[in-house]
Amino acid sequence: MTIYLGNRRVDLMHLGRAHTAGDIVAHVPDQNVMFTVDIVEYHSACYCGDGYFNEWSNTLDAVKWFDVDAIAPGRGGALVGKEMVETAIESTRDFVASTYPALLQKLQLAVAH
Repeated sequence: MTIYLGNRRVDLMHLGRAHTAGDIVAHVPDQNVMFTVDIVEYHSACYCGDGYFNEWSNTLDAVKWFDVDAIAPGRGGALVGKEMVETAIESTRDFVASTYPALLQKLQLAVAH
């Protein structure tokens, strides 16, 4: 969905499931910024209670494709500059990838008992 705030275009998009099934991002093309909320975090653990671990990385790839100059994440200050954006995307990916196997193991143990 595209909305206009005066002359400013804002694209609201569902790039895939990550933090929740209904995650959306807001992309402001003329400023090359994206509001990702809890899809991307920086120096903060992601809330994962209703997360889609097996799809989150693909959603991060979709965010990365936009090659934005800044991201407003779920927590903390704005991530400004391509290097900081890249670091945040990859650290989020690493957090999700390292948490998912441990979660699966705990679920399998719980089901077995």
